[in-house]
Amino acid sequence: MQSYFIKHARYTAGVEIQYSPSLIVGSEDHQNLAKGFVIGTRFHSAPVIRVADMRCMQLGHTITADFRWRIFIFSSAINSEVDLAKIMKLGEFLSVSNSSPVNLFTPTDSDIDSVIDVRVILQDVQDTCLFEAMPQTFFPQKGKYCLRDYEKIFCSDKSDGNDIFNIRQINRNNGCVVLIRPDQYIAKILPLDDISKASEFFFQFMIKQSGPKEKTATIGSG
Repeated sequence: MQSYFIKHARYTAGVEIQYSPSLIVGSEDHQNLAKGFVIGTRFHSAPVIRVADMRCMQLGHTITADFRWRIFIFSSAINSEVDLAKIMKLGEFLSVSNSSPVNLFTPTDSDIDSVIDVRVILQDVQDTCLFEAMPQTFFPQKGKYCLRDYEKIFCSDKSDGNDIFNIRQINRNNGCVVLIRPDQYIAKILPLDDISKASEFFFQFMIKQSGPKEKTATIGSG
């Protein structure tokens, strides 16, 4: 009975549900890029290190059920300028392109991450040297005082077998993009170089907006 209970504990907890393809659950075309993030199932956490303060934490604990969609970008191995350019290009697309899902579906007067929250997970601690070079979307200015949010960039925690890329079977050579619904179920997985498909996915059920304005702090304002 004990082994049976353990086997079905996830179902009892309500996190073993798998949704079928629909408007808000994509196909499994790129499931092989992250075999541990099964499309249609609950997003399961793993340890990471937050780059801003090098604090170890659970990735799943950094998001809450606040009605926002999430885009988690898992980097490819950054061994050359070409690999680095891939991440930078993706970030720039999400930040400034008119085809970016962030710009397409975020109202003008809202924070850039108020509808779609973008976070990036790098493979190695040494990749954190790229922190200050990251595009606007990865640490946006937001809120009343336009303060930068530095808590969206992470790297893998490789201590004691905690490497999220191993735990969730993420393709190290190619990386991937994981779209997560507001209820924290996995909606779609995409290659890093095909993020435009995210806009196509969101267009199925979201209404186009005018896009967020870039915020800048105003000194001495009341």
